[in-house]
Amino acid sequence: ARGDWRLGSQIGGASRALLLDGQTLYVGIGCHVLAMDVSDPAHIVVVGQSPLLPQIVEALQLDGQGRLLVCCGDAGLMLLDARDTASLPILGRLDTRGLCENVMLYGDYALLADGPQGLAVADIRDPAAPAVVAQACTLAYAYDVAVVGATAYLAAGGSGILAVDVADPLAPRELGLTVAEGFQYDVAAKGSRLYAASAWGGVHAFDTANPAQLQPTLAVPTPGWAFALAPWGDAWLVMDG
Repeated sequence: ARGDWRLGSQIGGASRALLLDGQTLYVGIGCHVLAMDVSDPAHIVVVGQSPLLPQIVEALQLDGQGRLLVCCGDAGLMLLDARDTASLPILGRLDTRGLCENVMLYGDYALLADGPQGLAVADIRDPAAPAVVAQACTLAYAYDVAVVGATAYLAAGGSGILAVDVADPLAPRELGLTVAEGFQYDVAAKGSRLYAASAWGGVHAFDTANPAQLQPTLAVPTPGWAFALAPWGDAWLVMDG
């Protein structure tokens, strides 16, 4: 019966996530994570591959303790052992209520941009038994999350940018909403500034002195739609659709 069907294997697929750690590049390709040696950029070598994951890889993050956090959309968050780059074994899984789009570390906790469930705070100290311990902004769709000090900022699509006080991760406190032109897909922090990839709105920068109402400091139009951005020295790389 069709109800008994399950994913048995998968080759290739969408490449939506990259994470560089020294000379190792982790790439989400379809329902796998590949580890690549990029010490010689002209001759990149695949050194390992994860087991089959339950959904397409949306985002990657390392926790500083040898664990790779993998966002898998409606399959939640997967924790892999990055100390074994050859096989990247699965340590644990957290099935969130929403669609796990992205993740940022805050102490012992993972702050998850959980799609239609807003922000989810997960205790990942025991990778075999991660658990959601708090939520915020559950009426907003969160595509990405960035942290400045004790404030988490959510890229909330057409709603704008949401600010949440996470000083106490077990009791996150919603602070406010900043509206920006475009559609907020991605946020990244550099120092006390927050930057946003705003689709047709280009790239925006904000001063975070008042998290409840960010002050715009820069707006840069881009030729296409800005979907993602990342710092690169004194500049920014923008994925421009």
